Amino acid sequence: MLTKIRSLRLSIMLLLGLFMMGTLLGVGFYSHYISSSVLENATQSELQQWTNLQSKRILNFLNGIESDVHFLRNVSSSKSIIRANKHDGTDSVADSSTEIWKTRLAKLFLHFAQNKPQYMQVRFLGKDGHELVRVDSDGTNAKIIEPDKLQNKAESNYFTQTAELSNDEIYISPLNLNQERGEIERPFKPVIRYATPIFDKENNTFEGIIVLNVFAKFILEPLDAKEEARIYLINREGYYLKNSFDFSKEWGFMLKPETRIQRDFEEESNQILSGEAGVVQTAKNRLLAYQPIPISSRFGLKWFLVADVDKDKIFSPVYDFQIGLIGFAIVMLIISGLLSFIFATRIIKSLANFVEISQKISEGNLYERVPVTRKDEIGQLGNVFNQLIDKIFDVLKNVNHASGNITGVSNGFSASSAHMVKSAYGIENWLALAAISSEHVAFNVNTMVAAIEEASANVTSVTASVHQLSTNINTIAAGAEQASANLTGINQSFDQISQDINTVSQAVENVSSSLVKIAKNAQDGMNISSDANTSAQETLSTMSQLEETAKKIGRVVKLIDSIAGQTNMLALNATIEAASAGEAGKGFAVVAGEIKELAQQTAEANNEIAEQIEQIQEYTAQALTNTHTVNIVIGQVAEINQAIDVAVDEQSAAAKQIDKSVDAIASASKESVLNLQEAVRGLKEITQSTAEASQAARESAYALEETSTGVKEVARSSTEASDNIQKVNTNTQTARSIMKNMTAELNHTCDNAAQLTDVAATLENVVGFFKLNETQSGASRSPSKAMTTHDAKSIPPVLPNANEQPDKQSLIEWDDNLYSVGIKEIDRQHKMLVELINQLHISAVHEVGIETLTELLNHLAEYTVFHFDYEERLLESNNWPDMVDHKKRHKVFTNQIFEYQAKLKEIGHLSVIGKDALDFLKKWLMEHIVKVDKEYGSFLNARGIK
Repeated sequence: MLTKIRSLRLSIMLLLGLFMMGTLLGVGFYSHYISSSVLENATQSELQQWTNLQSKRILNFLNGIESDVHFLRNVSSSKSIIRANKHDGTDSVADSSTEIWKTRLAKLFLHFAQNKPQYMQVRFLGKDGHELVRVDSDGTNAKIIEPDKLQNKAESNYFTQTAELSNDEIYISPLNLNQERGEIERPFKPVIRYATPIFDKENNTFEGIIVLNVFAKFILEPLDAKEEARIYLINREGYYLKNSFDFSKEWGFMLKPETRIQRDFEEESNQILSGEAGVVQTAKNRLLAYQPIPISSRFGLKWFLVADVDKDKIFSPVYDFQIGLIGFAIVMLIISGLLSFIFATRIIKSLANFVEISQKISEGNLYERVPVTRKDEIGQLGNVFNQLIDKIFDVLKNVNHASGNITGVSNGFSASSAHMVKSAYGIENWLALAAISSEHVAFNVNTMVAAIEEASANVTSVTASVHQLSTNINTIAAGAEQASANLTGINQSFDQISQDINTVSQAVENVSSSLVKIAKNAQDGMNISSDANTSAQETLSTMSQLEETAKKIGRVVKLIDSIAGQTNMLALNATIEAASAGEAGKGFAVVAGEIKELAQQTAEANNEIAEQIEQIQEYTAQALTNTHTVNIVIGQVAEINQAIDVAVDEQSAAAKQIDKSVDAIASASKESVLNLQEAVRGLKEITQSTAEASQAARESAYALEETSTGVKEVARSSTEASDNIQKVNTNTQTARSIMKNMTAELNHTCDNAAQLTDVAATLENVVGFFKLNETQSGASRSPSKAMTTHDAKSIPPVLPNANEQPDKQSLIEWDDNLYSVGIKEIDRQHKMLVELINQLHISAVHEVGIETLTELLNHLAEYTVFHFDYEERLLESNNWPDMVDHKKRHKVFTNQIFEYQAKLKEIGHLSVIGKDALDFLKKWLMEHIVKVDKEYGSFLNARGIK
């Protein structure tokens, strides 16, 4: 027996030692392997993620610059400068000089630079390369450069290359150090330039460029935040644009040192510059994570971002752990050997009794006890063992009594938890609807704010036009009054001519009746003819001036007609904008209608003025012709009077001829007088009409000024409403997030209740294995039913697996890479539709109630109609070629949703929105986005819609 005990003791010692050593070594080496692999993979993943995020940050920053360039290219001031330069320094549309427009553009550039510190310079260059407007900024303060300090950049690369671009294209310069007059500026200022050409729309001719000089520090400085790694930014040739480890290697292509990445990483450089993202390990035990950044394929611009870390520093904790593990294993081996020897010697002697009693207890007999005959540790162990059996006996009796109560309580708890989960999902659905509605309202309010701001600008422009219209009308009135005065003078001259003609007629009669006074009367006739000739010449001069004045009035009338047309167009635009603003734009629509009516009245009055001016011109032409006739006749009279002195015998016949001519002159003079009187009346009517038009224009201006003030107040109120709606949206999203967390907790609680029921059943099964109803007599009894080893193994685990993941609730997971069409607003609306379908799915799965499901389905129908209408109007305005088929596809989806609504209303059961309905909604929407909507995404992007 002693030999067996020693052999058993030795076996225990060896087994414990080998087990301890194997466990320590196995765990140690496995931990080393796992920690090394995990640490390396985590480092690579973290570096790749960081370089990818930085790449996206840089591209987003540069995309923002492109948007700013497009914005500045389309401002009206630059186009007005171009028009003014083509019309001798005055804009023919706004009647403002080039200098005024330059001042306005400079102020716009100044405000732009003050609000965007990333811009070093904002410039507008003419087609000859000379700077017309320039604003400089140091990132904090911006200033307008005086005209005498502006430079000519016709020889610069960015000007010559931008001038070769077509409309809407953008030039992007390489990232380099800023130079002033050919010298690199110190301290160094890295910059990148964006430029775009400006064309005259009428003639499609190049007229200048817009240039933005951008501080590259907004690109480079954020890269320093990665302190544990060396960060390199490299251009396509391998030169360092950024080297956080050695600044002296930066800008080698400008400062001339041959410091390229090919020298530092000869073998890895080709892989880095290949254009693919990845991670590579160098021969010097370093990890390089690299990411390409495509800037512009047209200009051959591509950067490469590299993160460089030392592997030895990363794995130093692993190496320290390995050394400590070996030492710990040796110490534990020695200790385990000693402890194994001691405990094996003391324990093995009493194992026999314990084995026997334990065997009986394992068969379900809790009345057996270990006989205690010793007072040493083994005896104490026997007492403790017996006490343990007593405790187990008491505990099992209590457990047997309580397990029944636990089952009832857990069943009730499960029912309550399930009801709470159902209610929580209902609340979450209502919060989701509130969030979607709030965001939709915010979108509409923001759209209304933009429309109101544009309407305010249009009202201001209309007010200025009406003021100008009033001024021009006053000018016409003054001209008409002057013309009236001139015609009155002409009328008086014709009265004098008529008197002279009567005198001539009387003289001719006297000649016919009295030949005695022929000589004297002939002399008087010659004098009168001379005076008449002089008056006729003056009349001709006056009539010529009248004709020129009528032409000037005609030009003024055309100008008024043009202004009235512009006013009418502005009123029409204002009416359209007011209509798009909805209910908030009704008041402005009324004012716009009044403006349009005034413009039409102005145009009608102007047409009447034009007709009267044409009559004046006709009367003037007739008067001029008649005056020429008078002049000719007067000349004939003079010739006749001269002939009287030569041939008195022919006096009688000449007198008759003179009498006829005088009659003709009198008739022509009377007709001219009548025409002139008609012209005077016409000019007076013109004066009265222009005065009325001027008063109407002034009243229009005052009304427009009041309207402008009201529109600005509406814009301010709308902006405040937009901010408040945004706050409501944020609070709703927060409440929704809290509700989601609460729902998850309730789900977990419900699962725990179910597990508690399983635990109670397991306890009843376990306790039933033991005999608890017999009196304790010390006698050994066999249980009526013993639990076999197989039965014990078949008992389910009490607690769930901690690593088990909950089921996903969403039916559709949105992925920008798969579903984005490249248009921000369309993507937002698509996400709303996905969210509504997901909420519909959750409501159907958890049976939250028919009212909630109906509300969700109604909201989905309303939002679908809104989205399709918005999308179709956008496509129609851009002439999408597949418009008819696109609308048919939309009709299929909306009709199906309407059919679900009708069925749900008729049946009133949750089964209407079952798996088939949800699968249809998911499949149709996502396939429509991928196969149809993505096609028009690139189509609209090409037209500048993003």
